[in-house]
Amino acid sequence: MLQDCSLYLQTLKIINRFSFFAAGIGITPIYSLLKTILYTSVHTHIVLVYSNRNRNETVFYNELIELAEKFKNRFIVEFLISSDFDLSKARLNKELLPELVKQYAVGNAADNLFYTCGPYSYMRMVVLALEEMGIAADSIRKENFNTELKPIIKAIPPDIASHKVVLRSQEKEYKFISQYPDTILQAARKNGINLPYSCETGRCGSCAVRCTNGKVWMSNNEVLTDADIANGNILTCVGYPIQGDIIILL
Repeated sequence: MLQDCSLYLQTLKIINRFSFFAAGIGITPIYSLLKTILYTSVHTHIVLVYSNRNRNETVFYNELIELAEKFKNRFIVEFLISSDFDLSKARLNKELLPELVKQYAVGNAADNLFYTCGPYSYMRMVVLALEEMGIAADSIRKENFNTELKPIIKAIPPDIASHKVVLRSQEKEYKFISQYPDTILQAARKNGINLPYSCETGRCGSCAVRCTNGKVWMSNNEVLTDADIANGNILTCVGYPIQGDIIILL
């Protein structure tokens, strides 16, 4: 489900301050990620701002309270309930978000990794608010929750010729041919090779792998940053090899 645990947890070596923004059941991937961080790295500090319509619909409420108590020196959770009487903190907005970051973020906000998951409009607001604060794009990650809508128009890669794909996974190596209109993921499946995936639209990051040789063109990408792409990370569900053969690592 997450590109995260492979890609995001790599950041633990250089980043130990995380700020999470979740709305509704968008807490699901965040809950898994923040538990992993808390239990595997003793030097991390995490802030979670979690929005819901009411207390009864707050998923993982008791579990989050327990985590906040167990890791009280490293984990803070702020619940925002839209039905509360205090309207100033009922809903997350572009005015409230900077206040919460200033209040809870450890050290310089620019040194935090920001992560958001929830409805599209919610995530868009979070990203725009952070960008207006001067937070670099590489410090903002999102888990696209609404992935059922696929692009209406399928873009055509600049190279539609067939190319060999070499897939290396631990001690195994697979070779197959990929050619438009099949993506790398679809070509792998046709050859009996099971790769991780979820949305098949370039919106969730579940299919992220690393390309170590050759070039891959992606028809859509809503999760990988410029830094991720520069490091060779690609999405197989929307990826096509171009200008020659490629080698990818799972």
